[in-house]
Amino acid sequence: MSFVAKTDAESGSVDDLMAVLDSGTREEKIKVLEDLSDTDRPQLVEAIIPMLDDPDIRVRGEAFSSLMSNSNRISDILIPHLSSPRKNVRAFVALVLANRKDLDGIAKITELTKDPSSMVRSCAEGSLEFLAAHGGTSRIQSPE
Repeated sequence: MSFVAKTDAESGSVDDLMAVLDSGTREEKIKVLEDLSDTDRPQLVEAIIPMLDDPDIRVRGEAFSSLMSNSNRISDILIPHLSSPRKNVRAFVALVLANRKDLDGIAKITELTKDPSSMVRSCAEGSLEFLAAHGGTSRIQSPE
């Protein structure tokens, strides 16, 4: 199953696109992620998020870029993933929210400063600092 030749993955069926993201080649996954960078379909945004934990760093990077550059309001989809069992997902979702200057996730990101993973804690702290520098200071509280 190849979607590389497809110019607009958004027009593909959700099941087909999810199958590519689940088991496609690196090139197929990257092409689909590029094409979905502005999707407003919640199922597809949900399918992008696990790609933040893909074994291939290029796929993870494209997933990050796709979520970051998405101009739609997707914070309600992203924020629950700050509680993901996967540390890469928790860390990268915090960074995505911060880079989108999305203040809605501040409370959950603050909780991540106590995460067992040092990588997640570091990403959470960096995200909070970035958000504070971009106007979120009044919404950021120190973790207890």
